Parts: sequence; structure tokens; C-alpha cells
Amino acid sequence: MMRTRMRRLLLSVLAVGLLTSVCGVDVVAAGQRAAAPAGNWEEDFRRCLIRKAFDGGTVTISTTDGSLEIDVLWTDDTRLDAFEAAEFRAAIDQKQIEMRPLKSDTGEKVYAYELGFFSTIAPLLSNGRWLTLAFADHPARNLRLPIGNGRKAMGFLKKCHDYWEKWRLRHP
Repeated sequence: MMRTRMRRLLLSVLAVGLLTSVCGVDVVAAGQRAAAPAGNWEEDFRRCLIRKAFDGGTVTISTTDGSLEIDVLWTDDTRLDAFEAAEFRAAIDQKQIEMRPLKSDTGEKVYAYELGFFSTIAPLLSNGRWLTLAFADHPARNLRLPIGNGRKAMGFLKKCHDYWEKWRLRHP
């Protein structure tokens, strides 16, 4: 009796191993992503960011040092940092957001913009329906992104940020 159970277990483990080696891990992961509802954000725990695709590119929101940062990458490899803050407006539903370009330690502008403090912006994203970027001189770049499950996305970013803060304290 025990021997047949062990044999079945061994055969199922081998079958899964063969299936994985034939199909590859990326193929399985892609199938799982395709099954997720379109309103979900893609979560990246290693980098503490969420990403959502739209017809012309992707929007990435990340958390660093208690603030939320946003980056947009269009399919023609244009990033949000190609525009000055005065050239566009950002809003969640009808609430305007004053974004600031991020600067490196040397004072140079980096790839993303700061949306604001997590405690200020997270409630807006949690309860909001639309994230809007409107460009005065480049109307083709205008973006109206459905936020979808913003509460889950903000919860993920908070949990991720807290985890890595605790990890840094334990591993100086």
C-alpha cells in the first residue's frame, strides 16, 4: 500500500518535472498572466512596483522612501522624463496632482516623476477610477488609464515597502 502511494507520488513528480522541462517556466507563467483579469496590476515584489499596460505602452508606479513614483514608457521608447512637468497635468479622477521630477544625487533629472507621499496619494489611487495624464503640446500622448483594483495595488506596495524596510534593518 505504502509502496504504491510512493510510486504514484514519484511518477507525478517526474511528470511535472518533464512537463516543466519541455514547456519551460516562462510558458507556464505567461499562461497564468493571460488568465488574470485585465483590471489587475502586475506586481513586482523585488522592486516594489506595480505595472499596467495600455494600448501605447506601460505605466509603472513604485514606492521609495515613503513616496510614490510614476514612470510611463510608450511603445516608441519615449519615457515620461522626456517632458517637463509644466508640459502636462496629472489627475486621479478630478483631483489634480502636482508631480515633481526626481533628481539624482548629482542633481540630474532621472527617469520618473514623484506623485507625492504614499499617505497622500495611496487613498486617491485606492478609491479612484481613472489616472489621467494630459499633455498640452502632445495630445497623442494623452493617457486615461483605468485604475482597476487600486486598493489591492496600494496594499501590495505598502506590504512590499514594509517588508524591505524590515529586511534592511535586519541586514545592515
